[in-house]
Amino acid sequence: MSVPTTPPPGQPDPGYSPYPQQGYPQGYQQQPGQQGGHPGQYGYGGYPPVAPPANNTMAVMALVAGICGLTALPFIGSIAAVIIGPMAKKEIARTGEGGASLATWGQILGWVGIGIAVLGGLFFVFVWGAVLWGIGTTSGY
Repeated sequence: MSVPTTPPPGQPDPGYSPYPQQGYPQGYQQQPGQQGGHPGQYGYGGYPPVAPPANNTMAVMALVAGICGLTALPFIGSIAAVIIGPMAKKEIARTGEGGASLATWGQILGWVGIGIAVLGGLFFVFVWGAVLWGIGTTSGY
């Protein structure tokens, strides 16, 4: 049996590609002393990556207390966040730990929770005051 030397009708020649062959640009040459693939990428050595500083525990507590002050423990959590937040900031300044933004947000959420609690208390007093005043001023036949 013989192997056909020409492709069947309608089929391209096996050695022919319908797309033009393009090489890679020769602009990036490897510099002396350079290992590896990409330009500007050097071989082994250098400094290892530095891990970010750990978050301060009190800062995390301030944030959790601020969130709890808006959800589960409306007034108590907010007061705790307002107290713990500045304490955490002082400790962060002294030790250099991370988490200053956590302490700040905990303190902000604490003040927001206190403001909401005060407004809710005033609303409660005014509504019940109006109800009781309305009951007291009604005349009985």
